[in-house]
Amino acid sequence: GPRQPILSSKNFTDLVRESAERNTSGTTLYRLGYARYEFLVTGGLTAATLLAERCVATHASPLLLNKPIPIDVTSVAGIVKLSITTDPSHLLGFLITAAEAAREANAATMLYDSRMKLVHERSFKILNSIKLALASKDQLHLVFQPRVRVSDGAIIGAEALLRWSHPELGNLPPAEFIPIAEQTSFMSLITDWVVEKNGLRQIATWQRCFRPFKLSINISAMDLCRLDFVERVVVSLARHGVPPSAIELEITEGALVQSPEAASTALDQLRNAGISVAIDDFGSGFSNLAQLHRFPVDVLKIDRTLISSILASEQDALIVRSAIEFAHALGYTVVAEGVEDQTLYAVLEQSLCDEIQGYYVSRPMTAEAFEKWIRQHSACRLREQEG
Repeated sequence: GPRQPILSSKNFTDLVRESAERNTSGTTLYRLGYARYEFLVTGGLTAATLLAERCVATHASPLLLNKPIPIDVTSVAGIVKLSITTDPSHLLGFLITAAEAAREANAATMLYDSRMKLVHERSFKILNSIKLALASKDQLHLVFQPRVRVSDGAIIGAEALLRWSHPELGNLPPAEFIPIAEQTSFMSLITDWVVEKNGLRQIATWQRCFRPFKLSINISAMDLCRLDFVERVVVSLARHGVPPSAIELEITEGALVQSPEAASTALDQLRNAGISVAIDDFGSGFSNLAQLHRFPVDVLKIDRTLISSILASEQDALIVRSAIEFAHALGYTVVAEGVEDQTLYAVLEQSLCDEIQGYYVSRPMTAEAFEKWIRQHSACRLREQEG
Protein backbone atom coordinates (compact mmCIF):
# COMPACT_ATOMS: atom_id res chain seq x y z
CA GLY A 1 0.00 0.00 0.00
CA PRO A 2 0.98 3.67 -0.12
CA ARG A 3 3.55 4.95 2.36
CA GLN A 4 1.39 7.92 3.26
CA PRO A 5 -2.33 7.52 4.10
CA ILE A 6 -4.72 8.52 1.33
CA LEU A 7 -7.93 7.58 3.19
CA SER A 8 -9.50 8.97 6.32
CA SER A 9 -10.32 6.48 9.09
CA LYS A 10 -14.01 6.63 8.10
CA ASN A 11 -13.23 6.00 4.43
CA PHE A 12 -10.97 3.14 5.37
CA THR A 13 -13.74 1.61 7.49
CA ASP A 14 -16.13 1.93 4.55
CA LEU A 15 -13.54 0.32 2.30
CA VAL A 16 -13.13 -2.65 4.64
CA ARG A 17 -16.91 -3.00 4.97
CA GLU A 18 -17.52 -3.09 1.21
CA SER A 19 -14.64 -5.49 0.67
CA ALA A 20 -16.09 -7.82 3.31
CA GLU A 21 -19.55 -7.60 1.75
CA ARG A 22 -18.17 -8.62 -1.62
CA ASN A 23 -16.32 -11.54 -0.08
CA THR A 24 -19.13 -12.89 2.09
CA SER A 25 -21.12 -14.87 -0.50
CA GLY A 26 -23.00 -16.66 2.31
CA THR A 27 -19.73 -17.59 4.05
CA THR A 28 -18.71 -16.52 7.55
CA LEU A 29 -15.62 -14.30 7.39
CA TYR A 30 -13.11 -13.75 10.18
CA ARG A 31 -11.10 -10.55 9.93
CA LEU A 32 -7.42 -11.12 10.74
CA GLY A 33 -6.23 -7.51 10.49
CA TYR A 34 -5.66 -4.57 8.10
CA ALA A 35 -7.40 -6.09 5.05
CA ARG A 36 -7.09 -9.84 5.62
CA TYR A 37 -9.96 -12.29 6.04
CA GLU A 38 -10.19 -15.97 6.82
CA PHE A 39 -12.97 -18.47 6.11
CA LEU A 40 -13.42 -22.18 6.74
CA VAL A 41 -14.46 -24.66 4.04
CA THR A 42 -15.49 -28.23 4.76
CA GLY A 43 -15.90 -29.43 1.18
CA GLY A 44 -12.25 -30.24 0.51
CA LEU A 45 -9.51 -28.57 -1.53
CA THR A 46 -11.57 -28.16 -4.71
CA ALA A 47 -14.37 -26.36 -2.87
CA ALA A 48 -11.87 -24.15 -1.02
CA THR A 49 -10.09 -23.22 -4.24
CA LEU A 50 -13.35 -22.35 -6.03
CA LEU A 51 -14.53 -20.17 -3.15
CA ALA A 52 -11.13 -18.47 -2.85
CA GLU A 53 -11.07 -17.74 -6.60
CA ARG A 54 -14.60 -16.33 -6.40
CA CYS A 55 -13.60 -14.02 -3.54
CA VAL A 56 -10.53 -12.82 -5.45
CA ALA A 57 -12.66 -12.19 -8.54
CA THR A 58 -15.04 -9.93 -6.59
CA HIS A 59 -12.27 -7.30 -6.53
CA ALA A 60 -11.85 -7.20 -10.30
CA SER A 61 -13.86 -3.96 -10.35
CA PRO A 62 -12.93 -0.96 -8.11
CA LEU A 63 -14.47 -0.58 -4.67
CA LEU A 64 -16.65 2.52 -4.42
CA LEU A 65 -16.79 4.67 -1.31
CA ASN A 66 -19.49 7.14 -0.37
CA LYS A 67 -18.37 10.07 -2.55
CA PRO A 68 -18.06 7.80 -4.64
CA ILE A 69 -14.31 7.22 -4.69
CA PRO A 70 -13.15 4.32 -6.91
CA ILE A 71 -10.39 2.32 -5.23
CA ASP A 72 -8.58 -0.41 -7.16
CA VAL A 73 -7.84 -3.40 -4.95
CA THR A 74 -5.75 -6.42 -5.89
CA SER A 75 -6.59 -9.44 -3.77
CA VAL A 76 -5.01 -12.90 -3.46
CA ALA A 77 -5.81 -15.96 -1.37
CA GLY A 78 -3.73 -18.49 0.50
CA ILE A 79 -5.13 -21.95 1.19
CA VAL A 80 -4.05 -24.20 4.07
CA LYS A 81 -5.25 -27.72 4.88
CA LEU A 82 -6.41 -27.89 8.52
CA SER A 83 -4.61 -31.21 8.94
CA ILE A 84 -1.21 -29.53 8.54
CA THR A 85 -1.14 -28.13 12.09
CA THR A 86 -3.09 -28.06 15.36
CA ASP A 87 -1.66 -24.69 16.43
CA PRO A 88 -4.00 -21.80 15.45
CA SER A 89 -1.13 -19.27 15.45
CA HIS A 90 0.84 -21.45 13.03
CA LEU A 91 -2.23 -21.82 10.85
CA LEU A 92 -2.62 -18.05 10.53
CA GLY A 93 1.07 -17.68 9.73
CA PHE A 94 0.83 -20.34 7.04
CA LEU A 95 -2.21 -18.60 5.52
CA ILE A 96 -0.34 -15.30 5.30
CA THR A 97 2.73 -17.05 3.85
CA ALA A 98 0.62 -18.75 1.16
CA ALA A 99 -1.15 -15.49 0.31
CA GLU A 100 2.17 -13.66 -0.03
CA ALA A 101 3.48 -16.47 -2.23
CA ALA A 102 0.40 -16.03 -4.45
CA ARG A 103 1.05 -12.30 -4.68
CA GLU A 104 4.71 -12.80 -5.60
CA ALA A 105 3.75 -15.35 -8.26
CA ASN A 106 1.01 -13.08 -9.60
CA ALA A 107 -1.49 -15.88 -8.98
CA ALA A 108 -5.04 -15.69 -7.64
CA THR A 109 -4.57 -18.48 -5.09
CA MET A 110 -1.77 -20.59 -3.69
CA LEU A 111 -1.86 -23.79 -1.63
CA TYR A 112 0.53 -23.81 1.32
CA ASP A 113 3.21 -26.50 1.32
CA SER A 114 6.24 -27.38 3.45
CA ARG A 115 8.66 -25.59 1.11
CA MET A 116 6.87 -22.34 1.88
CA LYS A 117 7.39 -23.06 5.55
CA LEU A 118 11.15 -23.32 5.03
CA VAL A 119 11.19 -20.10 3.01
CA HIS A 120 9.03 -18.39 5.64
CA GLU A 121 11.29 -19.52 8.48
CA ARG A 122 14.41 -18.43 6.62
CA SER A 123 12.90 -15.03 5.82
CA PHE A 124 11.80 -14.66 9.44
CA LYS A 125 15.33 -15.47 10.66
CA ILE A 126 16.83 -12.96 8.23
CA LEU A 127 14.38 -10.27 9.30
CA ASN A 128 15.08 -10.85 12.99
CA SER A 129 18.84 -10.74 12.36
CA ILE A 130 19.00 -7.35 10.64
CA LYS A 131 19.30 -5.18 13.76
CA LEU A 132 22.00 -7.42 15.20
CA ALA A 133 23.87 -7.30 11.90
CA LEU A 134 23.73 -3.50 11.85
CA ALA A 135 25.16 -3.38 15.38
CA SER A 136 27.81 -6.00 14.64
CA LYS A 137 31.34 -5.05 13.59
CA ASP A 138 31.92 -7.97 11.25
CA GLN A 139 28.63 -9.09 9.64
CA LEU A 140 27.96 -6.27 7.15
CA HIS A 141 30.58 -4.76 4.88
CA LEU A 142 30.86 -2.94 1.58
CA VAL A 143 32.65 -3.99 -1.58
CA PHE A 144 33.29 -1.67 -4.52
CA GLN A 145 33.01 -2.25 -8.25
CA PRO A 146 34.70 0.28 -10.58
CA ARG A 147 32.96 2.11 -13.42
CA VAL A 148 35.07 3.35 -16.34
CA ARG A 149 34.58 5.59 -19.35
CA VAL A 150 34.34 3.69 -22.63
CA SER A 151 36.21 6.24 -24.75
CA ASP A 152 39.50 6.19 -22.81
CA GLY A 153 39.17 3.73 -19.91
CA ALA A 154 39.36 6.44 -17.26
CA ILE A 155 37.84 5.55 -13.90
CA ILE A 156 34.65 7.54 -13.37
CA GLY A 157 33.48 6.04 -10.12
CA ALA A 158 32.57 2.92 -8.18
CA GLU A 159 29.39 1.33 -6.92
CA ALA A 160 29.18 0.46 -3.23
CA LEU A 161 27.64 -3.01 -2.85
CA LEU A 162 26.45 -4.39 0.49
CA ARG A 163 27.50 -7.86 1.65
CA TRP A 164 26.24 -9.81 4.68
CA SER A 165 28.10 -12.67 6.34
CA HIS A 166 25.36 -14.18 8.51
CA PRO A 167 26.69 -16.23 11.47
CA GLU A 168 24.21 -19.07 10.80
CA LEU A 169 23.07 -18.72 7.19
CA GLY A 170 26.45 -17.86 5.68
CA ASN A 171 26.93 -15.28 2.94
CA LEU A 172 23.56 -13.79 2.02
CA PRO A 173 23.19 -12.09 -1.39
CA PRO A 174 21.50 -8.67 -1.41
CA ALA A 175 18.88 -10.09 -3.77
CA GLU A 176 17.66 -12.21 -0.86
CA PHE A 177 17.78 -9.92 2.16
CA ILE A 178 17.07 -6.51 0.61
CA PRO A 179 13.51 -7.42 -0.58
CA ILE A 180 12.78 -8.69 2.94
CA ALA A 181 14.11 -5.51 4.52
CA GLU A 182 12.14 -3.34 2.07
CA GLN A 183 8.91 -4.59 3.63
CA THR A 184 9.89 -3.03 6.97
CA SER A 185 11.44 0.08 8.46
CA PHE A 186 14.74 -1.83 8.62
CA MET A 187 15.40 -0.73 5.04
CA SER A 188 15.88 2.84 6.20
CA LEU A 189 18.36 1.66 8.84
CA ILE A 190 20.31 -0.26 6.21
CA THR A 191 20.46 2.77 3.91
CA ASP A 192 21.68 4.95 6.79
CA TRP A 193 24.34 2.35 7.63
CA VAL A 194 25.60 2.32 4.03
CA VAL A 195 25.42 6.07 3.42
CA GLU A 196 26.32 7.67 6.73
CA LYS A 197 28.52 5.19 8.54
CA ASN A 198 30.46 3.65 5.70
CA GLY A 199 30.02 4.97 2.17
CA LEU A 200 30.67 8.65 2.90
CA ARG A 201 33.50 7.88 5.28
CA GLN A 202 35.18 5.80 2.57
CA ILE A 203 34.75 8.30 -0.26
CA ALA A 204 36.06 11.05 2.06
CA THR A 205 39.30 9.07 2.43
CA TRP A 206 39.56 8.41 -1.31
CA GLN A 207 38.89 12.06 -2.15
CA ARG A 208 42.04 12.94 -0.19
CA CYS A 209 44.17 10.16 -1.70
CA PHE A 210 43.08 9.96 -5.34
CA ARG A 211 41.73 12.15 -8.11
CA PRO A 212 38.00 12.86 -7.58
CA PHE A 213 35.48 10.25 -8.66
CA LYS A 214 31.90 9.35 -7.74
CA LEU A 215 30.68 6.72 -5.32
CA SER A 216 27.31 5.23 -6.29
CA ILE A 217 25.03 4.11 -3.46
CA ASN A 218 21.75 2.22 -3.84
CA ILE A 219 18.62 3.54 -2.13
CA SER A 220 15.04 2.27 -1.97
CA ALA A 221 11.55 3.60 -2.61
CA MET A 222 11.08 3.85 1.16
CA ASP A 223 14.05 6.22 1.38
CA LEU A 224 12.53 8.62 -1.14
CA CYS A 225 9.35 8.70 0.95
CA ARG A 226 11.23 9.67 4.14
CA LEU A 227 10.59 13.36 4.71
CA ASP A 228 14.05 13.90 6.22
CA PHE A 229 16.04 11.68 3.84
CA VAL A 230 17.57 14.39 1.65
CA GLU A 231 18.38 16.55 4.66
CA ARG A 232 20.11 13.61 6.38
CA VAL A 233 22.25 12.95 3.30
CA VAL A 234 23.21 16.62 2.95
CA VAL A 235 24.12 16.89 6.65
CA SER A 236 26.19 13.69 6.41
CA LEU A 237 28.05 15.02 3.39
CA ALA A 238 28.97 18.16 5.31
CA ARG A 239 30.01 16.19 8.39
CA HIS A 240 32.40 14.00 6.37
CA GLY A 241 33.65 16.89 4.25
CA VAL A 242 32.46 15.25 1.03
CA PRO A 243 31.21 17.48 -1.82
CA PRO A 244 27.72 16.54 -3.14
CA SER A 245 29.25 15.94 -6.57
CA ALA A 246 31.21 12.99 -5.13
CA ILE A 247 28.17 10.72 -4.70
CA GLU A 248 25.48 9.33 -6.93
CA LEU A 249 22.31 7.72 -5.57
CA GLU A 250 20.89 4.77 -7.53
CA ILE A 251 17.19 3.92 -7.55
CA THR A 252 15.38 1.30 -9.62
CA GLU A 253 12.66 2.22 -12.09
CA GLY A 254 10.18 0.07 -10.17
CA ALA A 255 10.87 2.01 -6.97
CA LEU A 256 10.17 5.30 -8.73
CA VAL A 257 6.76 4.28 -10.00
CA GLN A 258 5.70 2.95 -6.58
CA SER A 259 5.37 6.50 -5.23
CA PRO A 260 5.92 8.82 -8.19
CA GLU A 261 4.99 12.11 -6.48
CA ALA A 262 7.17 11.53 -3.42
CA ALA A 263 9.98 10.25 -5.64
CA SER A 264 9.85 13.27 -7.95
CA THR A 265 9.95 15.68 -4.99
CA ALA A 266 12.90 13.91 -3.35
CA LEU A 267 14.83 13.67 -6.62
CA ASP A 268 14.34 17.39 -7.22
CA GLN A 269 15.73 18.09 -3.76
CA LEU A 270 18.71 15.82 -4.32
CA ARG A 271 19.62 17.44 -7.63
CA ASN A 272 19.17 20.93 -6.15
CA ALA A 273 21.68 19.87 -3.49
CA GLY A 274 24.15 18.90 -6.24
CA ILE A 275 23.72 15.12 -5.86
CA SER A 276 23.35 13.13 -9.09
CA VAL A 277 20.75 10.37 -9.45
CA ALA A 278 20.91 7.18 -11.52
CA ILE A 279 18.18 4.81 -12.68
CA ASP A 280 19.44 1.31 -11.90
CA ASP A 281 18.60 -2.03 -13.59
CA PHE A 282 16.90 -0.45 -16.63
CA GLY A 283 15.68 -3.22 -18.91
CA SER A 284 15.29 -5.87 -16.18
CA GLY A 285 11.51 -5.75 -16.56
CA PHE A 286 8.98 -3.44 -18.15
CA SER A 287 10.92 -0.27 -18.92
CA ASN A 288 9.65 3.01 -20.26
CA LEU A 289 12.11 5.79 -21.04
CA ALA A 290 9.30 8.19 -21.90
CA GLN A 291 7.87 7.64 -18.41
CA LEU A 292 11.25 8.15 -16.77
CA HIS A 293 11.65 11.49 -18.51
CA ARG A 294 9.35 13.09 -15.94
CA PHE A 295 11.78 12.20 -13.15
CA PRO A 296 14.84 14.45 -12.64
CA VAL A 297 17.71 11.96 -13.12
CA ASP A 298 21.19 12.12 -14.64
CA VAL A 299 22.31 8.55 -15.38
CA LEU A 300 20.69 5.48 -16.93
CA LYS A 301 22.22 2.10 -16.01
CA ILE A 302 21.20 -0.69 -18.39
CA ASP A 303 20.71 -4.00 -16.59
CA ARG A 304 23.23 -6.82 -17.02
CA THR A 305 20.57 -9.29 -18.23
CA LEU A 306 19.86 -7.12 -21.27
CA ILE A 307 23.51 -6.24 -21.88
CA SER A 308 24.63 -9.89 -21.74
CA SER A 309 22.11 -10.86 -24.45
CA ILE A 310 23.11 -8.37 -27.16
CA LEU A 311 25.73 -10.66 -28.72
CA ALA A 312 23.22 -13.50 -29.18
CA SER A 313 20.10 -11.48 -29.97
CA GLU A 314 19.97 -8.82 -32.66
CA GLN A 315 16.62 -7.72 -31.25
CA ASP A 316 18.15 -7.08 -27.82
CA ALA A 317 21.11 -5.34 -29.47
CA LEU A 318 18.66 -3.05 -31.27
CA ILE A 319 16.85 -2.36 -27.99
CA VAL A 320 20.13 -1.38 -26.30
CA ARG A 321 21.24 0.85 -29.19
CA SER A 322 17.84 2.54 -29.26
CA ALA A 323 17.85 3.00 -25.48
CA ILE A 324 21.31 4.60 -25.62
CA GLU A 325 20.28 6.93 -28.44
CA PHE A 326 17.04 7.94 -26.74
CA ALA A 327 18.75 8.37 -23.35
CA HIS A 328 21.36 10.65 -24.91
CA ALA A 329 18.56 12.71 -26.48
CA LEU A 330 17.10 13.13 -22.98
CA GLY A 331 20.48 14.24 -21.62
CA TYR A 332 21.32 11.07 -19.68
CA THR A 333 24.73 9.48 -19.29
CA VAL A 334 24.41 5.76 -20.13
CA VAL A 335 26.18 3.01 -18.18
CA ALA A 336 26.18 -0.66 -19.25
CA GLU A 337 26.22 -3.13 -16.35
CA GLY A 338 27.51 -6.69 -16.50
CA VAL A 339 30.17 -6.19 -19.22
CA GLU A 340 32.31 -9.32 -19.02
CA ASP A 341 34.52 -9.47 -22.13
CA GLN A 342 36.28 -7.47 -24.84
CA THR A 343 33.73 -8.38 -27.53
CA LEU A 344 30.87 -6.95 -25.50
CA TYR A 345 32.95 -3.88 -24.73
CA ALA A 346 33.61 -3.31 -28.46
CA VAL A 347 29.90 -3.56 -29.32
CA LEU A 348 29.00 -1.04 -26.62
CA GLU A 349 31.76 1.27 -27.82
CA GLN A 350 30.27 1.17 -31.33
CA SER A 351 26.84 1.87 -29.81
CA LEU A 352 28.28 5.03 -28.16
CA CYS A 353 27.67 3.82 -24.62
CA ASP A 354 29.31 6.25 -22.20
CA GLU A 355 30.51 4.04 -19.35
CA ILE A 356 30.71 0.37 -18.40
CA GLN A 357 30.75 -1.68 -15.22
CA GLY A 358 31.35 -5.42 -14.91
CA TYR A 359 33.87 -8.24 -14.61
CA TYR A 360 35.71 -7.09 -17.76
CA VAL A 361 36.78 -4.06 -15.71
CA SER A 362 36.86 -5.72 -12.30
CA ARG A 363 34.88 -7.81 -9.87
CA PRO A 364 33.65 -6.08 -6.69
CA MET A 365 36.55 -5.59 -4.26
CA THR A 366 37.18 -4.72 -0.65
CA ALA A 367 38.24 -1.14 0.03
CA GLU A 368 41.89 -2.18 0.35
CA ALA A 369 41.85 -4.12 -2.92
CA PHE A 370 40.06 -1.25 -4.64
CA GLU A 371 42.76 1.20 -3.60
CA LYS A 372 45.44 -1.10 -5.02
CA TRP A 373 43.40 -1.47 -8.23
CA ILE A 374 43.14 2.32 -8.64
CA ARG A 375 46.92 2.69 -8.36
CA GLN A 376 47.56 -0.10 -10.87
CA HIS A 377 44.87 1.16 -13.24
CA SER A 378 46.23 4.72 -13.14
CA ALA A 379 49.80 3.49 -13.74
CA CYS A 380 48.71 1.41 -16.76
CA ARG A 381 46.83 4.34 -18.29
CA LEU A 382 49.86 6.61 -17.75
CA ARG A 383 52.16 4.12 -19.52
CA GLU A 384 49.70 3.86 -22.42
CA GLN A 385 49.61 7.66 -22.78
CA GLU A 386 53.41 7.90 -22.66
CA GLY A 387 53.73 5.11 -25.21
